[in-house]
Amino acid sequence: MKSSKRLVLFLLSTGSLSANGLYRASDTDSSDLPLEWTVGTNLIYDSNVFPGIGDKETSFAINPSAELSFVRKVPQTTLEVSGRLGLIYYLDTPGGMSDTNSQSRASVNVSHHFSELLRFSSRNYISYELEPDYSYGIASGRSESGGENLYWQTDNSFGYRWSELLGTFTGVRVNQLDSEVDTSDRLTWGIYNQVRYQHSPTTVITTDYRYSDTAGGGVASDAVNHYLMVGSEHRFSPTTLGILNIGAQFRKADLGESSSSPFLEFSLNSVVNESFKFRTFVRYGLEDYDTVQIHPDAGSVEFDEKAALRLGIVADYSISSKFSLFGGLDYISSSYGGARPLAGGSAELRDLDEDLINMYVGVKVQFTDSVSGNFSYNFTDSSSDIAGKTYDRERVNLGVSFEF
Repeated sequence: MKSSKRLVLFLLSTGSLSANGLYRASDTDSSDLPLEWTVGTNLIYDSNVFPGIGDKETSFAINPSAELSFVRKVPQTTLEVSGRLGLIYYLDTPGGMSDTNSQSRASVNVSHHFSELLRFSSRNYISYELEPDYSYGIASGRSESGGENLYWQTDNSFGYRWSELLGTFTGVRVNQLDSEVDTSDRLTWGIYNQVRYQHSPTTVITTDYRYSDTAGGGVASDAVNHYLMVGSEHRFSPTTLGILNIGAQFRKADLGESSSSPFLEFSLNSVVNESFKFRTFVRYGLEDYDTVQIHPDAGSVEFDEKAALRLGIVADYSISSKFSLFGGLDYISSSYGGARPLAGGSAELRDLDEDLINMYVGVKVQFTDSVSGNFSYNFTDSSSDIAGKTYDRERVNLGVSFEF
């Protein structure tokens, strides 16, 4: 029993990077959840339907959806399934944008213990959506095309405990973004190895090596990244887990210069009490996405360095069994450097900066055991040196849902 408890703490105190996007700190010993369905619809007011493109236009939208969730846990295996099938229909849309778009996603996570020493984990996610999910570290703003993005990722790893204090996680990760803008498309595969040392019953010291190879779409360059990190995973309490990784990143684009940068990952998940819980993350490093942009001094260029700081916070507070509050914040600060004109030329071009903040607050009311309503307000502000990427946007959402 003692060795089993140590294994749970040592190998299961955190999920893989793809478990919850960048909100990566998570417990895996979730209880069984029977198959649950939720159907509902939302009425949305949008003050800027196609932000950054043309004149600012407002519209109302209808957003129906059906969702499912299921968790099954047996002594050696845990299966988690969730999905949402939905669409958003704008009553009035600007030219160049479809009035009906998908808002769908699904995930399947499996964890299996072959023995007390060996564990396999597979985490898989796919989305086909109009709006970006900033917590996955892909989007820096609304798609330039105003259309849907198909994104999927899979992360598969083996964890092995070599001794009472030493273990490893070794895995393969693949993800792909497919959008309506060729230069935004990316296909990335990578391998990683993490060495874990049990410093104390509540703290694991880690060292990480990661390698990734990215194929760019259109004229975007391919790129290779190496990451070297040290870190710590600490359980502050039975319901609060923090993860920190810090180190260096080395990036080489096939047509550009080699570059390096500090790299940081931090996440904290906490269930403070029965009423209040929150999650947060911070990530800083060089990114392979959105490297092709329109430079105000040179037209279309590719940047060898896109350094981005990402911050996310989400929180829920239950005032009573029938009334709860929720809210969140995303902040993304990007710095573009090492511009190379795609039309040729060797002129030295200035670096560009971009900042985006996205905030939302809302309330949920439980009318009956199976019927609930929600109201939320979302504000987005983007400030950029890149043409067409400076905008503000407000969205108001009123919805009702039925659970069974």
